[in-house]
Amino acid sequence: MSSSATPPPNANPAGGSNPARGSNPTSRLEWIGAGFTGLLVVIVAGLYMWGRSVAPPSAGPELKPVPLTSMTTNSEAWQASFSPDGKQVVYSWNGEARDNFDIYIKSIDSSTTLRLTTDAATDFAPKWSPDGRNIAFLRGTGAGRATLLLVPAMGGAERKIADLFANSEHATLSWTPDSKWLVTSGSQSDDQPERVLTVSLETGEIRAITPSLPLMSDIQPALSPNGRTLAFIRHDPTNLIRRLETLPLSGQLEPRGEPRPLPIGRDVDPRAPAWTADGGALLFSTFAEPASLYRISVAGGNPSLLSWAHGNLGQPAVSPQGRRLVYTRRLPQAQTDYKGSNLMLVEGFR
Repeated sequence: MSSSATPPPNANPAGGSNPARGSNPTSRLEWIGAGFTGLLVVIVAGLYMWGRSVAPPSAGPELKPVPLTSMTTNSEAWQASFSPDGKQVVYSWNGEARDNFDIYIKSIDSSTTLRLTTDAATDFAPKWSPDGRNIAFLRGTGAGRATLLLVPAMGGAERKIADLFANSEHATLSWTPDSKWLVTSGSQSDDQPERVLTVSLETGEIRAITPSLPLMSDIQPALSPNGRTLAFIRHDPTNLIRRLETLPLSGQLEPRGEPRPLPIGRDVDPRAPAWTADGGALLFSTFAEPASLYRISVAGGNPSLLSWAHGNLGQPAVSPQGRRLVYTRRLPQAQTDYKGSNLMLVEGFR
């Protein structure tokens, strides 16, 4: 600030005050102006750093999704999951012949795929174990039944874990951090509603986490990275309402309290929740078409739309490392032209 700037009122000579003998009024104003300028710089810098520290994880420039798998007629790739290092993706695909869903692995940096299963039944909901050794998945066996299986991530013999009733559209798998238990949705008899279940890899024991509620289904569970919070969809088909809920868990996967609905609004119809790598937020898609991707903090607040993700989207998955997101993009279905679905990859997501 120069000496021509308007002085403060108490420094105005017309106010009756006289400068001390030997002092220079112009010099004093220059020092005051410099002080104000320095203070302003400190405030602006402080506000900038504070804003950076509290900005939501999704803040920043728009990201650019790119195809991870190709989109060709009647090809359907869906339900992807990352390897622990974030460099590979496992997913369910109906193959080159478009005749049957099996489990495949694709490297982020390669066009080649590894086929893990070849059974004539439908294989779905693959999930990579946190220790990187195995892929868990479900195999439909007819009449609403499914078998939970393990296959080594490098390929090899399958191992059966348990049988249950599970819907291929609803069921997802989630691992505990120690790779000893799996969480899924389904039931143990065909006359029970779907609810969240845990399955022991060692014994095949099945236990329920959420209660059996009349005319209600608990589906699509996702366990937080630390294994202490469960996210799932509570479906009320009578009132056509789906809610995204979270439930605190003990180290033994036992509920600690009651489920808490997240404030996503009645007009948002959620599905397929997925945790961010830091466990601070959830991604989910919607049943409405064209479906979109949303993000919501588990600490509270309203969901935000990921506006850079375009199309009919669903089934998000976040890499534990590498800041990557993958989701399913389904193209519109017409009566005579069904174009299928592919996987989209987003780099730099956090």
